[in-house]
Amino acid sequence: MTTEQGVSICIPAYNGEKYLQEALQSAVKQTYPEIEVLVVDDGSTDNTLIIANSFATTHDNVRVLKNPASGGMVANWTKCVEEAKHSWIKFLFQDDILEPDCVQKLMDLCRETNAAIAFCRRDFIVEANAPAATLAYIKIANKAEKVFSKGLITPVILAQQVAMYGTENIIGEPTCLLFHKSVLQRAGGFDARFYQSVDFEFAVRAALLNGIAFTPETLAHFRIHGSSQTSTNTSATQKDASLKRSLRSLWGDDILLFHTYLSDKRFAAVREYLPEEELRNIIRYKYLRACREYSSKVVNEALKDVIPQVPEIKKLPYNYLRYKIEKWKYKAFQKRRNK
Repeated sequence: MTTEQGVSICIPAYNGEKYLQEALQSAVKQTYPEIEVLVVDDGSTDNTLIIANSFATTHDNVRVLKNPASGGMVANWTKCVEEAKHSWIKFLFQDDILEPDCVQKLMDLCRETNAAIAFCRRDFIVEANAPAATLAYIKIANKAEKVFSKGLITPVILAQQVAMYGTENIIGEPTCLLFHKSVLQRAGGFDARFYQSVDFEFAVRAALLNGIAFTPETLAHFRIHGSSQTSTNTSATQKDASLKRSLRSLWGDDILLFHTYLSDKRFAAVREYLPEEELRNIIRYKYLRACREYSSKVVNEALKDVIPQVPEIKKLPYNYLRYKIEKWKYKAFQKRRNK
């Protein structure tokens, strides 16, 4: 039975045997009284399902589902929401941890601010095998408490900060979020075009509807390790066989996100503070800079699904002069914005 005040802690799982037990423990220890813990496995080949099913035998509020065929990350997120029996959704990834009062405090915050979506500060659990590229992310990650005050962040304030920080995730990963199911329906669901930025794009798009609530309390812990999705997406090097995936995840998502700010009517508020010509320049500069660093052949192959969607780069050949011109424009925009 669906309950309006109940919260479904959704764990989209895939080969998560190493940390799943700890994540599940943090879920069932929540102080909020009306909770279910829903694990949806997407075709794991390790002991993920065994661990989850074992946990369900000793905890009445834990449910485990197995997808008949692997649909990928975004499809599994959507499946979690569809199968959740409660109206509020709290994502918890298989390698992350929640503080015991995380759900209670986020639900209290939503009630106090009349918000349908909220997020908290998170800190990081850094494993020894965390790659250098992912460790660098930590240095710029916790922007929320520097940017926002506790309470309701209005769409105008959010749009101003998104315009300032561009594609930097000033909200945080899905483990930071709590939202009402209706938000996902009204915002239009998760956008499967994105590899790395799907959570941030959704959170911004949803928050631009009626705002988002924030607490600077650290209520979640995001784990950084060598086999995490974030590490897989960001750790490739020029000699690495996964370079194309890394380029697609980082450069491709950046370009797609700026193009979304430019072309999607749901991001019109962002364009009030980030002019269209500046957005077009950023898109061109990002693409040409990637070509400069990795060669246009490699970049075009890695972004072959992105380029046809973005008119600004669809027929943009790389040459050094064009790169220098777009770089000069980009620096000029940045200088004016920082005044």
